[in-house]
Order: sequence, then C-alpha cells, then structure tokens
Amino acid sequence: MKRPSALKKLGKKIKKLLCPCLRQPVELDMSSTSKSAAKAVGFTEADCIKIKRRFDDIDFDLKGEISYGDFLEDINEARSPFTDAVFAMVDVNGNGELDFDEYIQIFLSYCMFNQDEILTFTYECFDKDGSGTIDEEEFRLLAKTVNNGAPTFPGNFGTALEEFDSNGDGLIDMDEFRELNRVYPMVLFPAFRFQDNLQKGSLGSNGWVRILKRKAKLARLEDYRENHKGQLPPVSGYIGFCSKLCPCVYEHPYNDVLEALADSSGGDPLEM
Repeated sequence: MKRPSALKKLGKKIKKLLCPCLRQPVELDMSSTSKSAAKAVGFTEADCIKIKRRFDDIDFDLKGEISYGDFLEDINEARSPFTDAVFAMVDVNGNGELDFDEYIQIFLSYCMFNQDEILTFTYECFDKDGSGTIDEEEFRLLAKTVNNGAPTFPGNFGTALEEFDSNGDGLIDMDEFRELNRVYPMVLFPAFRFQDNLQKGSLGSNGWVRILKRKAKLARLEDYRENHKGQLPPVSGYIGFCSKLCPCVYEHPYNDVLEALADSSGGDPLEM
C-alpha cells in the first residue's frame, strides 16, 4: 500500500490537535503478558491507551504494524548499532516491524531504565564479543555511532582510551565506562535523548514522573512484604475504616498499586 504523502501526514496531525473529538476510539488489544508487565511497572489502562494512540498515529496504513524506519522517523533518530539494539530488544519475531504488543515493550523496558541501566545497555550493545570489556575497535564504534560521528574527546580515540583505561589493560570495563560518562556526558547523551524523546511523545514528562514514582512505591511495598510475611505497612485505623466505608472520598494509600501487588501475590494484599 502506498504511504501517505507528507501533506496528508500534516493534515492528520492538525486534525488530531484541533479536532480531538474526531479521533477514532482506541481499541486496546494487549496480550496477557504485556498486561501483566504493564501492571508490574505501574502503568494504568489510561497510560496504555495513550501509547496506543501514538502507535496508531505512526501506523498510517492501518496494517497493525509499524516499520523500523517509521519508528525512527517518529522519534527523529538516525539508524545506528545502538538503535538496532533497542529495536531488536522488542522485535520478537525479527521481521523488522513492531505490532503494538512489541511496541509497548519499549516503554515498559527502555523508557523505565534509570541512568545506570541506560549506560549498561549501551555498553552491552557495543561489547560485541560478550567479553565484559570494550576494546579500542568497539570503543571507536561506540563513540562514533552513539554520538552521530562526532564524539567529544580531546585528541583522538587512543588518547581517550588511555585516559579512561585506569588499569592499563587496553580495555574499558563498566566502571571505567561510567567514569567516561561522568567526564564527557555529551558522548553518551544521545542514549538519554532517545529515552527522553520516547517519553515526551507518549505520556509526557509529568506522566512518566508519576509512573516512576509508582514504580518506586511498588518496590518499597514489595520489599516490606518480603520482610513482614506478606503484610503491607499498616495504616491508621481511621484511614482504613474510611477508605472502606467511603472509598470515593477517602482513598486507601495503596490503591494506586493494589492491582499490581495482587498480581504478584496471587490475591488481595489487603486481606493478608
């Protein structure tokens, strides 16, 4: 099927902004695995619907899949070994296209990474031989491709390698890689920009702050339960009573994560 012209794409975007009431309702068809993964990291159904809208906007020919090229165009990124690794992480069948189940996995994985997880992922992308270290050739490829061919180093790659190779073995290990990022943050900035572009275009900065707070809350509660025989931290009798008597007015402090907690325990965590 012929792809829509740039003019048609622009018209669709304008209609989306000016006439949201004309947009088709979203059909959220997710596998049970994706639903469980979404709950586990703190996504609500509304969050998933917003991401589905973004997927539908990219899927101009309405075939239910988006190509690698369309994915990169949407986030204004050029193809590189780094973007290949991100795409391969979710392209389960390896056909070069993503259905919605595969697409949302990007937001459930890469978009949830903290800074160190992004560094680790980037490092592993270029550790081609799986040795746990990066040699000069791998280091050269990493610096060029991640930073679009213009790495911010004084002198040349050899000089940079010597600067961060603290043990003098001619290789960069993970700790040395973290030090590289601390001294020259712009070298790996595109890896963080990649995440930022995905987040802003889907749920917005505030939406991701809310999700990450919910994820942290889930982690704290699950840690507490592991050390207290499955029990949640106690709440005051007043709050507990009011939240049961009139939940529309008095919200239980764990309501936003109860479904995810129930999934992880196989029952209602408030009844344990």
